[in-house]
Amino acid sequence: MSRKAIPHKRATKAGKNKRWRNRFSSNSSEILIVIGTILAAVAIFATFIIISQGGDASGYDPSIPDESIGIDVLTSPHIEPDEVPSGYNSNPPTSGGHYVQPAPWGVYAETLPDQTLIHNLEHGGIWISYRDKNDKDTVKALEDLAEKYDSHLIVTYRPENDSPIIVTAWGRLLKLNEVNKGQIVNFIARYRFKGPESA
Repeated sequence: MSRKAIPHKRATKAGKNKRWRNRFSSNSSEILIVIGTILAAVAIFATFIIISQGGDASGYDPSIPDESIGIDVLTSPHIEPDEVPSGYNSNPPTSGGHYVQPAPWGVYAETLPDQTLIHNLEHGGIWISYRDKNDKDTVKALEDLAEKYDSHLIVTYRPENDSPIIVTAWGRLLKLNEVNKGQIVNFIARYRFKGPESA
């Protein structure tokens, strides 16, 4: 009889181990569920705070009116670098004949051809240009703002501007006398990725 009791004890011990493992697995699942619930609650709370303050994760603030103007979209064929483009209907242009190759997104201390940047606008990009390259505060503020966007934004010097700062999208212009972060961020949120060939 004593020989038969040995496997019985082993089986009992194995059963206890199995129950312990099941209990540990169950507790682990419950902990993960609790952690997930907490993280979701934090995310919802953060979103609520942002929205209640009149904005969203992009920085868009619906309380700021849109001061940009719409520009009629022109026929916008590809042209060669030696071609003279047809007349544009805004300064800077927001559509029209443009070069085949757009510019890489980013910040440029120099000017770029309008015909290159129109292609960027066609792809849903935002082009911010400034008139005075010696206005270091303006240049720095625009460069800092641009760092928040990893694509579809270009900042350039453009002395032909008829305003100190101009923010441009496909068929849209915002002219500013000084850096207005609210207006610029809202413009970007409204019109970025809105070109006819956004990608």
